[in-house]
Amino acid sequence: MLKKYPELVPLVLRALDIEQEDLIQKIFETMTDFLESRKVLQPHLPMLIEAACSVSLNQDIPFNVREVTIHFLELLGDAFGKTLVKKQLGA
Repeated sequence: MLKKYPELVPLVLRALDIEQEDLIQKIFETMTDFLESRKVLQPHLPMLIEAACSVSLNQDIPFNVREVTIHFLELLGDAFGKTLVKKQLGA
C-alpha cells in the first residue's frame, strides 16, 4: 500500500511536533510496523534515523515517548544493519 505513496514517510516525519508527545509516539509506533515493508522505508533511512535520534535525545520529551524512538532505532538497526554498514563504508 505505501508503495503508492513514496513521499508519505518524509511528509509524516516533517510533521513531527515536539509539543505533541502522543503524535510522536504514534508516528514511531507506526514506523515500527512499517519495518516489514523494507522497500518503503529504505530510501528514507537517513531521515528516519535523524528524526528518531532528535526525539530520543531531547530531554524535554518524557522518557516513555523517547523510549519508543529508541526501540525504533534498535529495530531499524536490526532490519537495515547491512545496508547501513555498506552505505557507511561506501560499498
